[in-house]
Amino acid sequence: MDPTVLLNAYLKTEYRVDGPPSFSIRVGRNHTDLDAYLLAAGVSSWAFITAENPGSQLLSDEQNRVRTLRFIKSLQISGLRYLPGRGIPDDQNWKTENSFFIPGIARQIAIDLAKEFDQNAIVWGIVDSTAELLWIDQPSFPTLP
Repeated sequence: MDPTVLLNAYLKTEYRVDGPPSFSIRVGRNHTDLDAYLLAAGVSSWAFITAENPGSQLLSDEQNRVRTLRFIKSLQISGLRYLPGRGIPDDQNWKTENSFFIPGIARQIAIDLAKEFDQNAIVWGIVDSTAELLWIDQPSFPTLP
């Protein structure tokens, strides 16, 4: 997929944490409700990651289901807390992806987890900062304007 098209798709996606509590995350924006949740939980960082459609290649529902179950098992083994979520694209040609909001995860651990599941990018953030799109092993992909 063209990197610019992919970047635009990520920027137009709503990253929805289904909780409770529930949050709507957008890349490049601050989220005061999310910050309040993190501070109350005693953590300052977070990531939003999926295991579905690796490398932005559409898989069948069954293949994605298997990947999601493997992802959950990986989170449980690592002892990471998580909330279910969904990546909801504005583009109707792309399916909603089951995803996970992981509070308190370190940036490098989030990147390593995304690498393990062959993801192009994740959404990551810290308290009092905008949500960031982090490319995973894609140095030639465009950066945010």
